Amino acid sequence: MDKLLFISIEDEKPDLILSFAFHDEISGVKSLILQRAPSLEFALPDDERGVKVSMEGDYEYEKNLLQKVNITNGTIHLLAQHGEHEVDISTLSENDISAMVEIINKQNFDSNFIVNIA
Repeated sequence: MDKLLFISIEDEKPDLILSFAFHDEISGVKSLILQRAPSLEFALPDDERGVKVSMEGDYEYEKNLLQKVNITNGTIHLLAQHGEHEVDISTLSENDISAMVEIINKQNFDSNFIVNIA
């Protein structure tokens, strides 16, 4: 499980981005990024619409869409088409967790993936 340093949220058209930053021995910091641009999706086929998941330094799939988010007991578990990520979010403040949940809900405006919050 990756230990979170901080999160970054971008909520400016056209992008909705949630980034998780982690310590990395080689580069210092690496990021897990959840990105969606709802206003641009009209040009995409249905099976390419959704939140794109990428981890800095990992193989980048052309299509790696988010399928499920579970937030429970200081952990967020992300299931994508090509992998899973588990992040310890126990160091986040209540305000950061609220902001994180808010951007996830905005990214899921069309119920494209499953969200479970315990």
